[in-house]
Amino acid sequence: DADISGTQGALAISGGYGEVKGGNYKTQVCEAGHNAVFYALYVAGEVGNATAVVSGGTFESEVRNASLVGNSKDGGNKLPAAVYFTGGTFISPDGIAAVNADVGYGNPSITGGTYSSDVSAYVSTAAVYDPATGTVTPISQENATTSIEKMDGLTYYYDSLADAVADVKDGETILLLKDATGDGIVVPEGSNFTIDFGGHTYRITSMVGSTGTETNGMQLLKDSNLTFKNGTIARSATGTRILIQNYSNLTLEDMTLDGTTGNSAFLCDYVLSNNYGNITLKGNTNIKARNVAFDVCYWPNSTYSNGVSVTVDESMTGVIDGDVEISTYSATEADLSDLLKLNINGGTFEGEFKNITAEVNDPTIAITAGSFTDDISAYVADGYTMVQNSDGANVVLEGSGDSAITGKIAVEITPGADANTYDIMLTADDGK
Repeated sequence: DADISGTQGALAISGGYGEVKGGNYKTQVCEAGHNAVFYALYVAGEVGNATAVVSGGTFESEVRNASLVGNSKDGGNKLPAAVYFTGGTFISPDGIAAVNADVGYGNPSITGGTYSSDVSAYVSTAAVYDPATGTVTPISQENATTSIEKMDGLTYYYDSLADAVADVKDGETILLLKDATGDGIVVPEGSNFTIDFGGHTYRITSMVGSTGTETNGMQLLKDSNLTFKNGTIARSATGTRILIQNYSNLTLEDMTLDGTTGNSAFLCDYVLSNNYGNITLKGNTNIKARNVAFDVCYWPNSTYSNGVSVTVDESMTGVIDGDVEISTYSATEADLSDLLKLNINGGTFEGEFKNITAEVNDPTIAITAGSFTDDISAYVADGYTMVQNSDGANVVLEGSGDSAITGKIAVEITPGADANTYDIMLTADDGK
């Protein structure tokens, strides 16, 4: 409830963390003729990274912006500054922006408050902006599909998963709050975040992709580090040929990717198509396909020249129901062992393994554990052996020949007819 007025500033946060919940802050022309009038609220990283949450108060400048975020000119150490505007009133003269940011140094995010100028450039997708009144209203938790905890005690709510992806920052987690349907998703290059599906299902109703090939449910672009966990992504849009087109470093943990839903007349060719990056499948992750469950495809051009690898790690307990395809767009490039990799250390695979690379390509395919309906003996790693279980499944065990069974059996003992004798049954443990 403070009342602060000045000429060169009213309230400044030059490092650390601050909260403003109310009060009146004004910069005005000095009666003594000192007219270097600056900002009612100034937040910049002059002595350290600066963060502020503004939930109330009135901020007014007679000459300049009511608030400036970040300063590359005379801002001391010129470190990053962020302000979360969840409320308050911001007033500047006609033609002057109520809130301004120094690009690359300041990051304002607006979900609430009233502003004397157009602030649409800073309004989060977690809010609705009415330019006629200058009012910004946050999406309510009751109506939201997703949320992001921006910091302890500050959570943004969103109408859609696409809106949350558009607003997520490095290191943040998007939480799906309920089962939802929505648009296809494009994740920009260089992103770094997690989507926790919270046990819910997201059904994709429209397609995305490169211009002229909008046939993807999701397109995850390169140089991104992404984790999807605890839920289901399903196809419902007719014409979705690839549920997830991936160029990122992607981890799938306890996820189900379902390419069998939707119009059966339009097959989903690939549920998860991997053309670049490092991909890890772990936990109870399942892929349901009518065709290819996932592929590992090296694309030899300058954009994707670092190659692609898929690892099914040792924690994997899920089922890959569909084919696995290993391929390359280069039929002649020799020795792709460092550029095209598939490592399987667990899981159940109910489909065909299709290595459609040329012999000269020499990709790295190494299987050390798992259960398979296909004969994958050609891909078993050195020091391991494929054996057939009593149910006809092929399992991979450590060792070679008969030694592969050693230490890998379960013993079931039941009393025989004579109390002093026992029947003993030896059963392979599926390589798990």
